[in-house]
Amino acid sequence: MFNLILLLISISPTLMCSFVNSMRFDLKSGEPKCITEEIKGNALTVGDYSVVNPIEGYPLPDSYRITVRVSSPYGKNYHFGDHVASGNFAFNTVEAGDHMACFSMLDHTPSITVTVDFESTSGVATQDWYKIAKKDDIDVSLRV
Repeated sequence: MFNLILLLISISPTLMCSFVNSMRFDLKSGEPKCITEEIKGNALTVGDYSVVNPIEGYPLPDSYRITVRVSSPYGKNYHFGDHVASGNFAFNTVEAGDHMACFSMLDHTPSITVTVDFESTSGVATQDWYKIAKKDDIDVSLRV
């Protein structure tokens, strides 16, 4: 019983922190965009991104695929998607600080622009994390 109370006391500050970011932005070929968010240490973070198809009902052109990298303040890579139309990630932050999600696409001539939907959630707001999280993505070990 005492261990349970100690566990609840130790994780309650993490549970009180909650960030939800949802945005749509344009990404021009050859010009990467990075989004940073300050995240507390030991916080569960999940995200989802997808390229908006400009012609609904038809397959997304291969030239509209993007590269996505999510990393910690000290350069640890949490997610890497190369030449993808969509993806998701889930991780438990190790260090606190500005975490970064960078989006890029190959340089095209003439230049093209794609629209990207991006949603990132951290802390208590990650209640639906189990929908996209995989066992390999999250360290679920418990240390008391």
